[in-house]
Amino acid sequence: SGKVYFFGGQDGTSFFNDLYTFDTHNQAWSIVTDVGGQLPLPRSYHTASVHQGLMLVFGGTGTAWCFYSDLHFLDIATSTWKLAQFSGPSPSPRCFHTAVLAQGTLFVFGGARLTRDAWDYFNHLYQFRLETPPPPP
Repeated sequence: SGKVYFFGGQDGTSFFNDLYTFDTHNQAWSIVTDVGGQLPLPRSYHTASVHQGLMLVFGGTGTAWCFYSDLHFLDIATSTWKLAQFSGPSPSPRCFHTAVLAQGTLFVFGGARLTRDAWDYFNHLYQFRLETPPPPP
């Protein structure tokens, strides 16, 4: 579609959960203001991947070093967010991880989380199968 999607981030003081697009044809940024559904909390150091018209946002950290392990789907066509429900072992809250989409599966590897005065580092690999899209909100 000629658009790049950008979600969340921080400026050193505040964390954000806004959504921007970059039009590669016009070389212009736009904020998406008409967003519905269950928006992810403001965050940074998360991952965002696109699969068949959905943007998947996983994990990250927010204010007061609160870490997340949630997975949200954004339906790009309708600008509607949905919190994913999944079964089986799930990753602990983390940031600084990596996520890759391959053949309908989101792979999440590594990351870290601050606990008390030390960082915990992870080297686990998790997979979320996306064979069927989430139901509409």
